[in-house]
Amino acid sequence: MADLTHSDPSSDAGNRMKPNPVFVLLTILSKTLLPIFVTLFGLAALTFFIGRMLPIDPVASILGDNATQQAYEQMRVALGMDKPLWYQFGVYVKGILSLDFGNALTTGKPVIDDIARVFPATIELAHCRSSSAPGLAYQPAYSRPCIAIPGLITLSVSPG
Repeated sequence: MADLTHSDPSSDAGNRMKPNPVFVLLTILSKTLLPIFVTLFGLAALTFFIGRMLPIDPVASILGDNATQQAYEQMRVALGMDKPLWYQFGVYVKGILSLDFGNALTTGKPVIDDIARVFPATIELAHCRSSSAPGLAYQPAYSRPCIAIPGLITLSVSPG
């Protein structure tokens, strides 16, 4: 029976080749960044196609009911809605990657201004929710059981 606790000095265990640093870097990146990019791409596709599936016509909502057919077609071309869906999605992704979210259809103001306005409050809420969840999860272990605790835990860790 072989002794697995002691190594033979004549073996080539000390002469093992070190892994290629490029391979190690690619492995780390593929395990961390690739899932993030796939998730973000899926989220972009989901939001784009949900927006296209809504029964609301953006051109009609901008121009109103009394618009002429010529004005309707001009606005449709200006918004790029005359192009194929795959092309529109490409323009959408390109805009996201360049942080050009366009203008809001209802107000005409840049969307990035609205995001910048509400983003600090969003981060604050996310921080409050994430910091309150551990306290609620451990609370029942140190005190009397309360019927409201499971509901509070659910609210503190649920999305939204």
